[in-house]
Amino acid sequence: TYGRLTSLFSLIQTVGSPIVGTLLDRIGPRKTSILVYGASALGYWMLSHATSPGMLYWSKVPMLLQHAFLVGQATVSRSCNDDSNEMDA
Repeated sequence: TYGRLTSLFSLIQTVGSPIVGTLLDRIGPRKTSILVYGASALGYWMLSHATSPGMLYWSKVPMLLQHAFLVGQATVSRSCNDDSNEMDA
């Protein structure tokens, strides 16, 4: 069961990465960050209340949007000035 759960999580992460990238382009890093952290909170809440293997699998579905590092990278790259290596204030 653990191997299947881990494989499902990896598959969901692989599918979710381009979705989060598209959201970053369309709605921006601030709103995407809210979605990403909300999805993570929902997934962890579901995981904490899981009482069966099926619920463990369902708790991984919100993790589709769990890409906070990707959002952080986009935020930093958008705040950098193209003419220099300094950050904008």
